Amino acid sequence: MKMKRILAMLMAATMVLGMVSCSDDDDDSSKGKKKKDSESSVSTVDDSEGDPDSDTDSETDSSEPDDSSEPDDSSEPDADPDSKSSSDPDSSKSSTDPDSSKSSGDPDTNPGSGTSKVQTGDVSVEGLGSNVILDNSECTLRIKEIQEQGKYNGYSIIVEAVNKTSNKNLNFEWNDCSVNNYAMNPFLSINTKPGQTVEADATFFGMDLKEYNIDKVSQIKGEYRVFDPSDFFESIYEGTFSIFPYGKPSSLEKTYQPDGKKVIDKNGILMYVIEGRDDENIGYTLVNYVENNVSKPIHIFYDNFKVNGKELDGLTSSPRLTPGQMVLSDVTWTKQKLDNAGITDITSIEFDIEISDYDNRTDVIASDHVTLSFS
Repeated sequence: MKMKRILAMLMAATMVLGMVSCSDDDDDSSKGKKKKDSESSVSTVDDSEGDPDSDTDSETDSSEPDDSSEPDDSSEPDADPDSKSSSDPDSSKSSTDPDSSKSSGDPDTNPGSGTSKVQTGDVSVEGLGSNVILDNSECTLRIKEIQEQGKYNGYSIIVEAVNKTSNKNLNFEWNDCSVNNYAMNPFLSINTKPGQTVEADATFFGMDLKEYNIDKVSQIKGEYRVFDPSDFFESIYEGTFSIFPYGKPSSLEKTYQPDGKKVIDKNGILMYVIEGRDDENIGYTLVNYVENNVSKPIHIFYDNFKVNGKELDGLTSSPRLTPGQMVLSDVTWTKQKLDNAGITDITSIEFDIEISDYDNRTDVIASDHVTLSFS
């Protein structure tokens, strides 16, 4: 009996101790929870205790803007249906608004501001009339505006390309261009995605116009082509165009008169060696004039160069020259190349020149060996 009483007392003591232990654990857990909550909250422990919503309220207050501040439109892309997100690669180009296609990130799509402009209605394109170069079910290429004082003090033509397809990328290019029959290229290339309308400017540099003494642009001629960028060499559409900013002239003034040594004058090919230009930084440049009066495009080929009797190849600039075009064709020997050859003063230059059919190089139209002596 005594043993049972002792066991009962022991069991009661054990239960009491267990209850105390559980109470302590609960209290520690509660304190730990409050400590954790207070650390994640903006408020202090004293502020948060006794108010289970205080942590939520303080976090909300810290993230919500002050009522007196202006709302941030950039966080609500749907507020303005006309606005475009900068993360959208097509946001700068719209198939419905041609003007929206100008992108400030691409210098080629920002036409220079001109002091004198020829309006669209004054531009005529030979063959199609109005201001349209190409128009069909898949694409349109047209002139929107001409700026007489465009980028780089040049002559800028604002061109619009429209991709009407739903599943095809199209590239538009101009090649073999001329101003008043003097060859110069504006390097126009426009890339479009399905449904896009894109504007770009084709600029003829002021220094090139000045080189040929061109004060008034009466005619711009060239070739266009449209192709899929995944197949560069295969044209989808191609053709020629002529633009007359002030109406078609009865004739074109020949503003550049070659003055130098005539080296070729036969079979419709005229060539002069104009001058040598010595630049202490660039090197030496020989300037030649070539005129194509045959009925097909020509290729200009230089070979077998000698400078002061030493074989020394030069860098040539020889564009494809279409019928009626004229060009200044350069040959340059860099300063480094001349220094390596030990040449400081040039006393003589020799080279072979060959003019051939551009599409059939074996069909040589004119050729000669040129020898130049300088005092």
